[in-house]
Amino acid sequence: MNFRQTMFKCLVDTLGVPAGKLSRINDDGPVAIELTKGGEIYLSKENDAIYTGVKVPFRNKNSLQLNASKIISILTENKDVVVNVLGENLVIMINVSCESRDLSKDLSEALTTLNNAALALADM
Repeated sequence: MNFRQTMFKCLVDTLGVPAGKLSRINDDGPVAIELTKGGEIYLSKENDAIYTGVKVPFRNKNSLQLNASKIISILTENKDVVVNVLGENLVIMINVSCESRDLSKDLSEALTTLNNAALALADM
């Protein structure tokens, strides 16, 4: 299964993204999916890894401090999670190796973690 097929399957089956919204994806290029509560999930394949990430906007720096326990919880949920502050967005990333035995499962787990993080932090 190629990247596009794997990504399509994971987004539709795991996150419930309507298949019609993904019909414009023609190649293995980067993909951005807007979430219902704000933020976006990104997927990109480069070399031997799939880079997944979510960008969650926050109102001010105080909201980061108030949500610190949620952010720490996200960091400890998956050993491959990377969190960064970029401007007025909290960026959470997980890289998935294309050489994984079960790429669909690993990508689904990464997307679920990112979606849960976006939902938990949506009110920041």
